Amino acid sequence: MMSDTFRMERFFAAAMSLTRLGSVHMSRSKQRRRGAIVILLSAFASFLLSVTLWFTGHHEQGIYVGLWVPSILSFGGVALQIDRDQHE
Repeated sequence: MMSDTFRMERFFAAAMSLTRLGSVHMSRSKQRRRGAIVILLSAFASFLLSVTLWFTGHHEQGIYVGLWVPSILSFGGVALQIDRDQHE
């Protein structure tokens, strides 16, 4: 019988190999587009969580999570610009 730790290690190894396989065959513009989509979805999820917290009466937590949105977008913009500059 396999231990849970061994199963988790196999799962993560398989996930990483699939990620690498997909990114090897993907063009640079598709990788940038995928990165931009992940950044925007993360910011939008943070916004939704912030609004949900605010309207459920957790005002301070809602404000705190709401501050993540510009941070995520700023980080994403800088990361995409650095990637673009390195590959030009």
